[in-house]
Amino acid sequence: MWRYARIITASLGMFLGALDITVNVALPIMTRDLGTDVQTIQWVIVLYVGLATALQLGMGPAADRFGVRRFYLLGIGIYGLAVLLIGLVPDLAWLLGLRLLQAVGFALLLATGPALVALLVPRAERGAAFGLMVGMGTLGGIAGSLIGGLLVDEWGWRAAFVLRVPVCILALVLGLALLPRDAPVVEKLAGEEPGPGFDVYGAIYQGIAVGAFVIGLTLLGRDGWSDPVVLSVSALCALAVVLFIRNERRVAKPLIELSLLQNPLLVLIVAAGFTNSFATFTMMFLFPFFVTDIMGEGALVLGGLIMTTNLAAAVAAPIGGWLADRVSDALLATLSLLVGTGALAWFSAFDASYVWQDAVLPHIVLGVSLGVFPACSSSMVMNNIPIDRVATGSSILALSRSLGLTASVAVLSALFATLRARYGVSMSEPDAFVLAFRHVYWVATGISVVSVVLGGLCLVQKTRVVSA
Repeated sequence: MWRYARIITASLGMFLGALDITVNVALPIMTRDLGTDVQTIQWVIVLYVGLATALQLGMGPAADRFGVRRFYLLGIGIYGLAVLLIGLVPDLAWLLGLRLLQAVGFALLLATGPALVALLVPRAERGAAFGLMVGMGTLGGIAGSLIGGLLVDEWGWRAAFVLRVPVCILALVLGLALLPRDAPVVEKLAGEEPGPGFDVYGAIYQGIAVGAFVIGLTLLGRDGWSDPVVLSVSALCALAVVLFIRNERRVAKPLIELSLLQNPLLVLIVAAGFTNSFATFTMMFLFPFFVTDIMGEGALVLGGLIMTTNLAAAVAAPIGGWLADRVSDALLATLSLLVGTGALAWFSAFDASYVWQDAVLPHIVLGVSLGVFPACSSSMVMNNIPIDRVATGSSILALSRSLGLTASVAVLSALFATLRARYGVSMSEPDAFVLAFRHVYWVATGISVVSVVLGGLCLVQKTRVVSA
């Protein structure tokens, strides 16, 4: 009983992070109340995602060194303080600044939540534990999209932030009471070779590189390569990458140990996570327009379809994780990727004759994939990384998924816009939309096939390791 209570406590960080979908719901009202425009208000999302993604890789090694529980509780505290203060901001500038503070808290939660689960649960039971964690995160998404929307309509956009404070307080109290204490930092340092304990410069360089990459891709999808800002951010990203590589070759204790990257199973599952996120995120930024513009439905139907996917994921994640402990996490991960590929191929067949009822079953199928794969992949990563590097493993996996989402929005949305404009020359606007939609989903399906291949290679590699 206490073990499950601790797993749920460690999963509350994922629940809190998923609640941020309420911000997407509140964007139109925020735009009006703050007296800004659609392009400017998007920075509320871009800055948050960009900084959280940039910090993930540095937070993991730091948490491994200075205490996973300590960093988790710090993350909850920072996140809670930020959402409370955002509810009091007078203008957009303050809002953007506090979103950066919230991103710091979220990055800490992403790096430490899965690591805590790995530390709390024996290796043979991690699949079920990560399934429960993924399910908790999915439930947060459901609560944020449905309940959050009602709260925003009733009390305004500030409710999307302030009403998360009680959850933060609950998580903090439970964390202090239930999560086992970290080993003292002095004890961890005992016996280590002299020298810098944490690669500060490596963390700074990779943070700049990843942050510039995320923001650059976001701007690229909107403004194109010729935009001076896009070119400047791209140059900054390239410079930071060069400095990071140079630094990692010189320091005695690099941010990411080379031995981790020499683990083929770890590299394959991280690559599969990136390609899976790249392919499936089309459902979040492209399919909603198909529902509204082609099917002619409103927010209620769209919200219902999204909820269908999330509910399927919430149910499938714990079951898939439980099965992974008893069958094979690599096998189930590969099968879940195959199921997701089938769902994307299904959506690629949609045309103007389809109605919203036709989309329910493929949404359920996709939800099963989105529930099972993260649970299995988290289990695989944590089972193939040293126990004193679990937060690093958590950060690497989270970073791969975040970069996949960012690349998906930038690349596939730009592809859709290009195809739609090209087809619009010789056909009606609805026909051009549908054709561009289907072709983008063909591309997404192809990318998802790559993730299946990577998953299959994981299965082969794991079989070889077991045989040896």
